[in-house]
Amino acid sequence: DDFLFGASIAGFQVDPGCPTLPAELCEDRNSDWYQWVTDPELIAISGLHLSGDPLSMGPGHWELYEQDFALAANELNLGALRTSIEWSRLFPTSPGDVSTVDELAAHADPDAVAAYHTYFRAMRAAGLEPMVTLNHYTLPLWIHDGKACHEDPDTCEARGWLDPETIVPAIALYAGFCAREFGEEVDLWATLNEPFAVVLSGYLLPGEDRTNPPGIVAPSSAIDVAFAMIDAHAAMYDAVHANDATASVGL
Repeated sequence: DDFLFGASIAGFQVDPGCPTLPAELCEDRNSDWYQWVTDPELIAISGLHLSGDPLSMGPGHWELYEQDFALAANELNLGALRTSIEWSRLFPTSPGDVSTVDELAAHADPDAVAAYHTYFRAMRAAGLEPMVTLNHYTLPLWIHDGKACHEDPDTCEARGWLDPETIVPAIALYAGFCAREFGEEVDLWATLNEPFAVVLSGYLLPGEDRTNPPGIVAPSSAIDVAFAMIDAHAAMYDAVHANDATASVGL
């Protein structure tokens, strides 16, 4: 009786393409994936297999989510919807040297925080249980410059998963912030979406079917990234539980 049939979406995959909102509000332009699919120099690299299709072709979920929730609940008869929070929407710029959730909270974008509260409340009002993925591939540019790391993964400054000493504590603090901020509306949390897809398409075998930033072929780096994501999952799991007493957390 309590089984939840659901569907899955992710912010970067569905948010762009708003019919009336200005593109700069609709699109999250501060992520490595935005850079990855819009940068002309990256698009011109044939080995990355980037289409160059404009984000305006997206379904506009950032604006049309209430319609989408109604379709999910009433036409598909779903009881849950898995979605994601975009780290780079909440923290478009680096928070600097912070070590607690309280310190991090002072750097959150208030408009993005309010927008996500409205979003989750609308989902619940439609009769859908939110399952929220904290990291569905995208990373803020300040923690991962996919273009620079594609050019030289050893010298790029914002190295993402190649720099576990930076990203693991940072993503754990972010997870803790989200759990504390949105825990009243969200009980089901996922830490990372499909870690192996990040490893495979970003660091081992980028190809015609798919490339992820930084789109390099580096087996030793792929192993390092895999272990970084394992550590990140564990740290995020602990951070969510520490900040949301009713949370259920998985991968």
